[in-house]
Amino acid sequence: MTQSLDHMLDLTFLSSRRIMTTRHLMLFACRTTCCGQPATFLGRTLSRRKKNQRRRVLLYEMPEIEYSTSIPGYCRTNALTSTAREVTREPQSQISGFTFLDDKRASSIFIQPSLPSFCGAFETISDGLLKGLDWSNVFVAGGIILGTLLSTTPERQKEFIHSDIDVYIYGLSASAANDKIAHIYETWKSNLPPNTPSAVVRNSRTITFFAKYPIKRVQIVMKLVKNPREVLLNFDLDVASMGWDGKELWALPRAVRALETGYNVFTMNFVHGHFLGERRASQESRVFKYADRGYGIRILPSYIDALHDLQARKEEISHGEALHGNVDLEHIAAKALEWVDIFLKEQPQLECERSFSSPGYKWRNRIADTRQEGDTRPHVSHAIMYQVAYKTTEPLNRDCLTSFERLIRHTHLWKKSVTGEIVLDNTEFASTDYDHENAPLGYDDAPALKPFEWNEAFNLKDLETSLNTANKMQHKWITDEWNLEPLGLADRDVTSLNATRRSTFGLSLEEVMAPDADMIIPLLIPADSNIVAWANKMLKDAFREHGLPYDQDPITMPFGKTGDNNKAPNVDEDEEGDGDGEDEDEWRMDRDVQLDVALWRVTALTCWQLIDRRIDEIAEMLWSYHFGYASLRCTDQFRLCTFVSHLSKRAIRDAPDEEFERFARWVGRQQPVRDKEQLAKWQWDMGGASGIPETRKGTFIDYATMWWG
Repeated sequence: MTQSLDHMLDLTFLSSRRIMTTRHLMLFACRTTCCGQPATFLGRTLSRRKKNQRRRVLLYEMPEIEYSTSIPGYCRTNALTSTAREVTREPQSQISGFTFLDDKRASSIFIQPSLPSFCGAFETISDGLLKGLDWSNVFVAGGIILGTLLSTTPERQKEFIHSDIDVYIYGLSASAANDKIAHIYETWKSNLPPNTPSAVVRNSRTITFFAKYPIKRVQIVMKLVKNPREVLLNFDLDVASMGWDGKELWALPRAVRALETGYNVFTMNFVHGHFLGERRASQESRVFKYADRGYGIRILPSYIDALHDLQARKEEISHGEALHGNVDLEHIAAKALEWVDIFLKEQPQLECERSFSSPGYKWRNRIADTRQEGDTRPHVSHAIMYQVAYKTTEPLNRDCLTSFERLIRHTHLWKKSVTGEIVLDNTEFASTDYDHENAPLGYDDAPALKPFEWNEAFNLKDLETSLNTANKMQHKWITDEWNLEPLGLADRDVTSLNATRRSTFGLSLEEVMAPDADMIIPLLIPADSNIVAWANKMLKDAFREHGLPYDQDPITMPFGKTGDNNKAPNVDEDEEGDGDGEDEDEWRMDRDVQLDVALWRVTALTCWQLIDRRIDEIAEMLWSYHFGYASLRCTDQFRLCTFVSHLSKRAIRDAPDEEFERFARWVGRQQPVRDKEQLAKWQWDMGGASGIPETRKGTFIDYATMWWG
């Protein structure tokens, strides 16, 4: 019950839209505990209920006091020196709930002892790149602020060498925000070492300044928030929800709790959050990055209790999905460990027998030379475990956050790397982005294509090459000769499609903000729809109301209406096919599809998010067309289902169903049946398996068949 109050309290903090400055951080940290122990306040002991009431008083009814220069954490023995303050944590055994990813959690941490110390550390860890900046309407938040707070020694600063400086602009119009970006850029340029090469990259979500490694990258997030609190409330992980405005350190109460406990508290926002909503969803890479930094995940007892209460209502809350019979966390975690153990036992055969077309193959080829002689441990990545996406309308596909079982499998893999049983590349995940030739249209705008890597080998030419390669994918899937005829473009001049791009590279900010550097996104739109005309009207109305200039329709159709001349590629109807074009036997069945090519232009002004809800939601719809109709090598029905799935995943939900019901569905979600088929294919010839060979009985393939059968 006490932890249920903790959960309710956290929701109260979120709904209050309040954040804490340095003085609130001190008061909250010193006067409360985190693990169910009574808190001492003004010389008396408070009960849990009274303590919660006192917490609310601290946030809502706090009298005005002078700002403090100390930034303490909570502990019973809080040692303070001139260089650091030690924050001692409760033992893991005293943390209630279900905890995981905590093998690197420290029993105590050291943070900056004062505000001047924090200022000096920020100057160092940010490479002095913002020295002389006019901080009005500018807010730096996220990992680099946490790194500054924890970097009490030069050794700790090295841990954050790869951190970007994430900059948010608040309280300005789109035009004024662009002027502020120009000021930030000039400040950044003036603080670079003499003769340092630099470049700027713009996409639909960020503008990033690059110099040479390891000089920090400055990334400006293209969201027009009203104030810093909106920035912090949107962070996925508790410990990252802190920021710096040039004078004060700001943090949410949940950030302080994460520092005190070493845990980020799980809510369904991890999975269902939206980057345009109150709190965005997390990413698997971030979850494991912060696990490496010592911050685990904690599921509160109230969530666990809800699982037992909802066990009898599984069918009602399943929304048609197949759920486990037993949704007990410990039971599913034990099964996940058993799965990983057998997977790793078969790993040597996976390495040598897997298809060369597998997305994981490039990863295997890249790290093969790094294996030391005599090292017989399995060398794996997160990406190698799955290549099959969930067919669900929820926001994630292959991501290991799609279900509790998947997340715990990856947790066990990570844990074995911590103990030294395996070698794990913690940077490679089974994403749907730019990771292989069969996925040309990834969701994220930052390409993961080689040769671009942020390390000692980084150079701007490789970055430009990587971005150009990613941009070429934007029109290759349309201009491919195999696709031109069904689109009715076989005899047309399609050079206008060569201008399509999702990112722009330039040697200056002015270059990437120019009109000829606008993002141009190709779309395939059903010819019998009126979507283009409707979207243009809605967008222009919104632009006009907010004073955004436009000299042409945001969405154009370079080839007009193609009419009845476009036909779908021939696809064979196969009894075992699923219409996705993955099976060669599926490519020969006639389907009457009429699609028009459209080009969506995103300018340096209209790329800002949160200007108008209409602009944001139409953008999400257009991205859904971009991805949902990305392949012509599939049936009409499969393409439509893909579009609907993307649209549902991108929807901004104001009133999702009940938190605990979503949690129960997430915990109970079974793995896709095709997971076993994909993993099995890696263990013998490239054609896949129609059955289990006698020589392989009792191996992973046999086990996988029994598991999902």
